[in-house]
Amino acid sequence: MPNKINDLFTAFEQLEQSTTREYGGTGLGLAISKRLIDLMNGTIEVNSNDQGSCFSVTLELKKSFSELPSTMPKHEVKPHNSLRILAVDDNIINQTLIKTYINKLGYKCTLAENGLEAYELYKKEKFDLIFMDIQMPIMSGLEATEKIRLLERQEHYKPSYIIALTAHAYAEEKLQSLEAGMNDHLVKPCKLSDLQKCLINYTSYNLALS
Repeated sequence: MPNKINDLFTAFEQLEQSTTREYGGTGLGLAISKRLIDLMNGTIEVNSNDQGSCFSVTLELKKSFSELPSTMPKHEVKPHNSLRILAVDDNIINQTLIKTYINKLGYKCTLAENGLEAYELYKKEKFDLIFMDIQMPIMSGLEATEKIRLLERQEHYKPSYIIALTAHAYAEEKLQSLEAGMNDHLVKPCKLSDLQKCLINYTSYNLALS
């Protein structure tokens, strides 16, 4: 089915509907792979015939993964297991991407798919750092942030460092994020260096509160 090959890289798409019923699967694997490869400025291609499919990935990689790219901040952020991080996004591909980056920086994180779930999780765990998507079903990131800030004031909790995740970079949207109580603003798709900068900002923020 050459005319349907490109559909393989679309979330929830499989060439044969019977495949889902017989073998299971969500159809997200290739979509996530392509998103990650695109963010690394690479390409993925597929050749398919009656005997099977062959996927080829092309990436420009540095000689050593231990060397940080020149665009990375020079400040070193030392991971510590006690840092509690929450990543909130209704898109499973974005969830996978940000969790991969956080893990690469040496941290673990909890995932939530909407503002209400994030707020309920916060009441139980009091996260230090929250990456909060803006537009989500059930409860938006702005509303969730406002509820978290209200709870912090009522219970005298140490304020979390909340970072807005959004596909837009408009000044008015940044202002809305700040007015809701967020500390920082990231435009999606974010890069590994963007998250590391946020961790540096959090360190400064945390020292200022101490």
